[in-house]
This record gives sequence, structure tokens and C-alpha cells, in this order.
Amino acid sequence: MGDFQNQTSWHQGIARVQFGDLDGVFFPHVDALPPGTALSRLPARDGPHQRTGLDQIAKHGHRPPRETATPSQSLNVSRSAGDDGMADFTIRMKNRLQFSNCEVPHIPTSRPHQETLVVELRGHLLTITHRRADGSLGSRIYAQRAIDLAEASIFTILPELPSHVRDGSFFPALGTIAVLAARPGEQRRLRAVGTDKNSGQCHGWIFDAIEEAGPC
Repeated sequence: MGDFQNQTSWHQGIARVQFGDLDGVFFPHVDALPPGTALSRLPARDGPHQRTGLDQIAKHGHRPPRETATPSQSLNVSRSAGDDGMADFTIRMKNRLQFSNCEVPHIPTSRPHQETLVVELRGHLLTITHRRADGSLGSRIYAQRAIDLAEASIFTILPELPSHVRDGSFFPALGTIAVLAARPGEQRRLRAVGTDKNSGQCHGWIFDAIEEAGPC
């Protein structure tokens, strides 16, 4: 869907980090770059001196033909989850991003960074889109529904777009997303662990997001 030298910056670039612990226990080795923000801070393909945001990073990677799409347009699919799965939704979430090592991506190695995401579920497809400070939308992660449990729905992050989707904001990655079930009146929670090679090197990252009130 960070900064380095123990931090990573979404808007300034992505880093090379090796995780610590979700509760703030950092591992001794961290190869990082200067700070920025989250879903806009993953690695750039143009080498270690390139410090660009996620939107610019994606321009240098393997991408499908560019077509402008909102999350709703890009998920132009019929509802197929059925009544026993999590219902469709579109929400804004405040994300706590941390970077990690590709070998153990579930263990953070950077300090947390805050960003805003737009998360949308349409049938079996989930998207996580970076929402910039000015309200515009940036790069987008896609995930496919895998398992529905009583406590959560589990999604697999897609390294390629579904065959019926064209989206120039697509951010290819690998990993798993869990959207926790929420009772009426409760805020939704999202957890994700992923890796990507959009900079030419592998980077890991962790999302811990909670629903915010108000329009997306």
C-alpha cells in the first residue's frame, strides 16, 4: 500500500533497514536514509542517492500502462464476497508505518512514521492508497481476499495488477494484510506486513492503521 538511519521517509525516499521489534526494540544494524513519510516513502529504483516519494518511486519500477483511476474506478468489479465475508467499505485510516528487513519483515527496524491512507474493499479486492497532505491520492497497493475468519479478513498483497484492472498508481509488493472485524460503532483496524523491490533492492515494512472519522 519511511526514513532511514533508524528511520525512513515516505516523501523523501525509502530506506534500507533491518527490523527491530513492533514495540520499539530496535536491532543493532540499520542501514538507513534520511526521514520522510510512510506509504510515500518506499525505495526508489534510481540508486541509493535517489530520495523520492512513493509516487515518484513507482515511476521508475515495472508498471502497467498508465491510466488515471480512483480506488473505486480501479476496483471496477462486481461484489462477489457473499454475505459471509466482510462487507464492502471505503474508509480513511491513520497509519503507523515502520520499516524492516526483507528476511524478517514482521520485525520493525525503524521508528514509526504517521501517514494517512484510504482503504477500500470491493468484493474480493482491497486497495490501500496513500493520501497526501493536500488530500490528493498517491500510490496504491492491491490485495486479494484470501481467508475470512470471525475475527478478521485476510488479504494477499498482489505483485501484479489483476488482468481486468489498469491503474497507473499501482505499487507492486508482496505480503499479507489483516482487516480486523469491528462491531457497530467501533473503529476498523488494519495490520499489514509486506516487502517490495521497487528501488531495485528489497525493503520490508509494517502497517498498523486505525480508522479515522470523517470523509475520505
